[in-house]
Amino acid sequence: MYTGKAPYMHTWRREDETDLSGQANTMDSTPGSSDVLNPLTPMAFLEPKLANQNMISTYVYVGSLSVLLWDVLSNLRKDLPLVFRLPVRLPGVVFGLSRLSALVFMFCSAIFQTAAIDIPCKRYGMIVDWLFAVVVPMTSLLFLIRIYAIFNGNRRVRTFFTVMWLAVFAGSLTPGLGLTAANIGPTKYCKQVNVESYVAAAAVIPLVNDTLVFLAISWKLMKNAHLELHPMRRTGFRVFFRGDYLPSFSRGLLQDGQVYYL
Repeated sequence: MYTGKAPYMHTWRREDETDLSGQANTMDSTPGSSDVLNPLTPMAFLEPKLANQNMISTYVYVGSLSVLLWDVLSNLRKDLPLVFRLPVRLPGVVFGLSRLSALVFMFCSAIFQTAAIDIPCKRYGMIVDWLFAVVVPMTSLLFLIRIYAIFNGNRRVRTFFTVMWLAVFAGSLTPGLGLTAANIGPTKYCKQVNVESYVAAAAVIPLVNDTLVFLAISWKLMKNAHLELHPMRRTGFRVFFRGDYLPSFSRGLLQDGQVYYL
């Protein structure tokens, strides 16, 4: 019995091993099994760390553009009368240019980060960088106009924030001078290949200016609040953070500045 079954078991095991090895050889010899399915994807030409940073930047730009579009569309009914019905004045012109330039800048930035571009990336990157030099000063100019209105009789404060706005304008020029874009490998997708250290001024100076504007306006409104019946030591923070005891216009001005700063 033993000698009769041994050849059978040995033959079965050998045939099974032959089938398995044949399947492995077939899989290994399949044409193109080890090739990259999409060799022209831009991420294939970046190091893993840079590719991860690029993807995060893509999400940030697309998310920012979505929020801006939502804000423009949700306030369109309120913004249109400022353009077509009210007299043409400097605040209205600056407001319209600020909204338009911000929308164009974010749209072009999202294209730079996500889409294949037919023109050279170096040229397109310069367009985006100089659009930044328009949108940031325009937005800051809106708050300079607000400073002029609130501190109407204070020449020192108005002069100080005028100088700060000029610093914001100078800082916003640095991306156009210190950033260089290039194509990712042979693809039509773009990336930044050179960032000079002084480009940080484009973010630091507007942040400092916005902080000072926010604090100055909040302090002025809190100081002008009618607090005769509510001592400052108990209500100052409520006025500063919530706008309690302020007139409706002043409360809206304070809360609008808080939303922008956040």
